[in-house]
Formats: sequence, C-alpha cells, structure tokens
Amino acid sequence: MEDNQLIKIRAAYEQYTHEKGKLDDIIIENNRWFRQQQHNHNAQKEPKQPDATSGYIFSAINVKHADAMDNYPEINVLPREEADQTTAKTLTSILPCVMELCGFKKVYADCWWQKLKTGTGVYGVFWNPELQNGLGDIEIKKAGLLNLAWEPNVDNIQDSKYLFYTYYMDKDAFVEQYGKEKLDGSEDLTGVSIKSYKDMPQQQRQEKMRVVDCYYKEDKKVHLLKFSGSNILQDSKEKQPEGLYEHGMYPFVFDVMFPNEDSPAGFGIIDVVKSPQAYIDKIDSIISENAIVTGKKRWFIKDNGGVNEDEFLDINNPLVHVAGNLDEYNMREIPDSAMPNYIIEHRVNKINELKEVAGNRDFQQGGTSNGVTAASAINVLQQAGDKLTRDMVNASYESYKDIVYMCIELIRQFYDLERRFRIIGENGEAEFVPFSNATMKPQPVDSVLNQPEMAGLPAEDGMAQEQTENTMLRRPEFDISLTVQKANPFNKAQQNQTILEIWGAGFFNPQNIDMACMALDFMQFDGSDEIVAKLREMGGLQQQMAGLQQQLQQAQAQLQQMGQQNQQLQAQNQQMNQQGQQLQAAYQQAAGEAQTNAAKLAQVEQALSQGMGGI
Repeated sequence: MEDNQLIKIRAAYEQYTHEKGKLDDIIIENNRWFRQQQHNHNAQKEPKQPDATSGYIFSAINVKHADAMDNYPEINVLPREEADQTTAKTLTSILPCVMELCGFKKVYADCWWQKLKTGTGVYGVFWNPELQNGLGDIEIKKAGLLNLAWEPNVDNIQDSKYLFYTYYMDKDAFVEQYGKEKLDGSEDLTGVSIKSYKDMPQQQRQEKMRVVDCYYKEDKKVHLLKFSGSNILQDSKEKQPEGLYEHGMYPFVFDVMFPNEDSPAGFGIIDVVKSPQAYIDKIDSIISENAIVTGKKRWFIKDNGGVNEDEFLDINNPLVHVAGNLDEYNMREIPDSAMPNYIIEHRVNKINELKEVAGNRDFQQGGTSNGVTAASAINVLQQAGDKLTRDMVNASYESYKDIVYMCIELIRQFYDLERRFRIIGENGEAEFVPFSNATMKPQPVDSVLNQPEMAGLPAEDGMAQEQTENTMLRRPEFDISLTVQKANPFNKAQQNQTILEIWGAGFFNPQNIDMACMALDFMQFDGSDEIVAKLREMGGLQQQMAGLQQQLQQAQAQLQQMGQQNQQLQAQNQQMNQQGQQLQAAYQQAAGEAQTNAAKLAQVEQALSQGMGGI
C-alpha cells in the first residue's frame, strides 16, 4: 500500500476516534455506575454529605445476565439441499467442539456483561494460523468497544468504509515481531487518544507500543492493514490479494441491547435507569444525614453557663460539675425533627420506577408480593415478565447466528486437512469424527449439466458441454437454527409435573395414543414435540405388535385346526386298527375252522379209504 493511502487511512482513524469520543465517555461512566463508584465523580454531592450508592443497577444487570446464560443456545445446522444433509449433520456435531476450544461460553458471558453495561457486546471471529501447533483454527474473542472505531452515521458495521481496532503491545514483543527499525515514528499519532476505564501509568505507557488494525473493503473483499504511527507493519493484500476472508465481512459481530439511530452501537440498561438511581442515591444520602442528626443528641450551652463540658461529654463520668446555678437557660437540648413520610414514600416510588423501567420485578428473582405463594401463580407472573427476556435473548440469537455463519465460512476456507473431533454419539458414547472442508467446497451441478437445453447449449456441441461441466459449480449453503436448553430448576420441576399430570390423564395408554398426540399438538410446553414423537413411535410399535398378535392368533387357529384334523386321523387310524384286528381275528377263526374241516376231511377220506379197502 502506498504512503498516500496510509495517510488517508490515518486521517480517517483520527476522524473516527474523535467522533466516537462522546460514546467512549458514556461507556466509561456506565462502568462506574455498574461498580457503584458514581459518587466519586458526582459534582452535585455536598462535601460533608454521606455517600450512598445502592445496588439496584447492579441487581438489574445481574438478573438479566443470569437470564441470558439460562437461555444459552445450541446450534442446529440445516442443509438447503438434500445432498448436503450429511455435511450439515456433521457440522451440527463438530461446531460445539470448535467453539468449546475457543472458550466461547466465557466469551459469551463476558460479551453479555458488556452488552448490558454499555449497550453493545462485540465479538471478534478470527482465523489464527498459530493455533493447533501451526495447523490453525478459529479464534473468538470479546472485542473492547473502547478499542474500536468506525465510520460515523452508519447503522451496520459492515457498511463502514474502514474499521479500526487499537491495542497495545509490549515493546519487546513489538521489536521481536516487526523489527527494531519500526520503533521510529510508531507513536506518530498526534491528536488521537485512546480512552480506557483506568488510565495507564506513564512508566507503563512508555513500555507499550500502540498498534492499529485497519480493516477495509475493496471489490467486496476485506483486507487488513496493520500500522503503528507512520509505519506499516503488515498488509494482507501482499500475500492474500483475493481477500483476508472469503466471506468478505469484517470479523466483528455487534450484539446491540437497544438500537441507536445512525450507529451500529446501542445503549444499555444503565443509560435508562441512571436517572432514578441518582435520585435514590440522593434520597439515601439525605436519609442517612437525617439519621445521624436525629440519632445523636445535641445541646445549647451558654458561654458563661458554668458547665464542665469535658465531664458532660464523657458518658462514663457519672458526675458533671457546674459552677453557679443550673437552670434550663444555661443548657438546653437542641430539638430535632423526624424525616417526613413523603420522602420515604418518594424513595420507594423511585425504586419501583427503576425496577419497572429495567424489567427487574421481584417475582423474576424468586420474590413475591401481595400474598402470591402458589407455584402456578408465580410461574404465570414469571412467564409474563419473561417476555422482555425473550425479546432481549432473541435479538442476541441473531448475532449468534452471524458468529456461527462466520465459523462455517472459516471452516469452508481453511479446513483443508482432515481433523478429528470427539463428539457424543446417539447412543451416548464418545465418538471420534473425521472432518474436512471437502464436502463444503463448490460441487459440480450434474442435474443441470446432463440437460444441454437447460444449460443454454446445443446438444451436439460436445466441446462446449465439456467446458460448461468444468465451470458450473454449486456451492453448498446452510441455514442455522438455534434451540435453547433451559437451565432454570423451577422450569424443569414444572415440566416434570406436567409430564406426571398427562401420565395420570392416560396420555400414554396404548389405546389413547392418537388422541394424546392430537392434544399435545395444541399444548405449549418444552419437550412436547419430543413426547409426540415418542408417542407416535410407540403407536407404530403398538401397531406392529397388534399385527404380530393377529398373525399369532391366526397361526394358533391353524395349529388348533391341524390338531383337530390330527385327532380325527388318529380316530380313523384307531378304527382301522380295530377293523384290522377284527379281520385278523376272523381270519384266524376261519383258518382254525378250515384246519378243523381239513382234519375232518382227512378222517373222512381215511375212513373211506379203509372202507373201500374192505370191499
């Protein structure tokens, strides 16, 4: 980059930081209010007035932060085409691992503190080539809002011509990374002061070097220029002329609490409740001062009254000497007046106003009023108050989607080598899943290329068709859906109670599954969809079991019929056996009779032969 371009960038840097000065002052002041240190900078407080700083702002922010962490999102990656289902499922499994390696949950919590205090939480989503032993990986950090500077009067940070991020490096580390020759002129940034929550000591400042990261866009490509003073430290255009990141966006995501017009930064809860908090502190100071005055008796004493003041002030001394006569004119108690009730009532009203404006009602912290003790009533009040939380959290989910989208694009760009991730499988056991960006790279569009008339080419033009097959590619795209894992124990107990109630109502009886699914479709509670899916699965199994039982009954009927036929055959066989036995007996009888007849015949023949021989 030429020097005149650096001069232009430095001029923009000075303009942007100057225009952002008022916002920086508000951010620093809000941090004092959050830490309950606003009395140290209160010019309206009287010198001898007692300090009073109540923690209502801290409590309101603390409750909102707890609500945000209760609604910590889970990532679901959805494919836009059927061919990308496997890749989307794998991304859903590995993205939590990638973000866990970044320590994202702590970053998420820190950015929520930043969002609630200043009105804007800023995430930085970078690719760090030094991570994973030089393999490189995604890095997500909380970006300090005081360190950023952008073009005035833009609503979206991506529309800024330049985006500056300023930070300090140790001089030794600066020399080691960029060389000693870059020290000359590195602090040549006259008129540009970077504000901070706490001023850096001069001796420490001398050991630091200010470095500015300037992100800018050309031809829808984002580039990075690092400079310190009048020295260029790094220009990504030299090694990556195609752009620093293929997604073409600044690597920062703004999560805004309440939006400001003509600014990507918003305002937070402290900006809204600062006024009632100041009135509460003022009234507390007056009440404390009045308590001191009324709680300690004071006396009028004449100069010549003759009362020994040392003995009078010593409460352990039972005797007080008086010179001369003592009457009510020599010594008289100073009358005091109690605090009027309307001042106390006004303080209570201001506290209620602060809670109402901040949406920090008592029942959201577990407290109740007006005799509300039933669990169902408390839950109704909490759900009514949670609409502010839901709106606040849903706005953050949009920023969270931008972060996940950037992570997916960085995976698409840099995950060329295969990596392995440990995930929890469907059976609850640990699995090691390999993944690279091979399935996320642009893919040939076979369905279109196989039809020449749709490609705008004649069917006989084979060479043109082959050239189109080499150039027409489809880029896998994904949608991002977020679900919430509620961590509120009361909600879990209520959900368990709801399941017990529908169990007692007979929803899980096999004969009531269809009616139960119809009823659950109209019920609104967490997990109802999963219960419907389980019931439908049970219904399918029940139908299968009913079919198997019917087949079993048919088989049993056939077996019974075959048994009856077998019994009939056995009876017939037994009858035939009896007939056979009868025939055998008759045969034996006939044989015996034949044998007897044969013997008789032989006797007759013998007798005849003898008789004939006698003749």
